[in-house]
Amino acid sequence: VNLMSNLVSRHVCLFARCPPCRSFSPLLIKFYEKCCAGPDGVQIVYVSSDRDLSSFNEYFGKMPWVAIPADGAGAQLKQRLAELCQIRGIPALVVIDAKTGHFVTDDARNEVTAAGEDVSKGKELVSLWKSKEAVPFDRAVFNGGQSGFSIRKVIMFFLSNPVYIVGMLYFAKKGMKYLADLGEEDEDEEELVRGEL
Repeated sequence: VNLMSNLVSRHVCLFARCPPCRSFSPLLIKFYEKCCAGPDGVQIVYVSSDRDLSSFNEYFGKMPWVAIPADGAGAQLKQRLAELCQIRGIPALVVIDAKTGHFVTDDARNEVTAAGEDVSKGKELVSLWKSKEAVPFDRAVFNGGQSGFSIRKVIMFFLSNPVYIVGMLYFAKKGMKYLADLGEEDEDEEELVRGEL
């Protein structure tokens, strides 16, 4: 995305929100001002979903970050980013590496919410994002901003690391042999007990 080459920070959060949803925005503003601002921080780019330009201007006028407006070429870019980041619900906060355009996480909204207004947790979170290996979008595992266990994550992990599949098959075979051996021992013990009776 060409927008990324114009940004100062190496990591960028793409923020999409629904017009009536304003509960996450105040928390994100505090998080940004206390934990992200500055050249070594993380920039936030507001990807507008506002219904019209006046709604965009009213909302964006209160924001401390840059934006992609909802009209004109911005609408096409917004659509492309939504597809690329697999945005399924808003508000959404996706972290990407601005230099490479690679994916870092799409769970940033939940992570920022969990950090709350705790500045030390917020700064740890920013450090975590910076330390994560960014991957190309075609190799990214999206969870739609939902935290917790995901069978899709597990499957994608094993598909991208076939060595683990071989290891699992090896241990499964060993485990089955062990269980079979236990079953034979139980049968031998039962025959022994029957013989004594």
